Amino acid sequence: MNATTICIINILNHNMSQAPNRYTKISVNKIIEILAKLYDVHVHRRWVFYCIQWLKDQRFINREPRIYNDSAGRVSKKSSMIAFAKRGIDYLVKTGVLGAREMHENMIAWFKQGDGRWPYEHEYYDQSDLPEKPQDKERLRRLAEIVGTSIRSEKVTK
Repeated sequence: MNATTICIINILNHNMSQAPNRYTKISVNKIIEILAKLYDVHVHRRWVFYCIQWLKDQRFINREPRIYNDSAGRVSKKSSMIAFAKRGIDYLVKTGVLGAREMHENMIAWFKQGDGRWPYEHEYYDQSDLPEKPQDKERLRRLAEIVGTSIRSEKVTK
């Protein structure tokens, strides 16, 4: 992860923490402006898109494009909605970013409401690290049980 990507994560976090929002609609031009003003990082649009795509590929964020038809019938695009995934919020918590825990609590509260709008719960809790085969899942569960019980029940002998 390069310095620009870390700055973009901080910008997204700050933008989302201004209100109890679960997503942000910040434009790439605004990200470039904030990078230049606050971080003295001067990049072009293409590099910001690369950084956002890298964050999406690493499952730090989720991105939902917004496409609509205007009055003339043409298809137009607005800036995408960006939301943090659990892995991204965990990264923010580990690095000590203020407001990351509150953002996680806001997301959990949003999912408990049962509202079906974006961001979706299955995108937030990305389980792609878990094994796909049922027998492997069972072996992983048994391993976790063995490790937990053997440590607690083992007596210290001298």
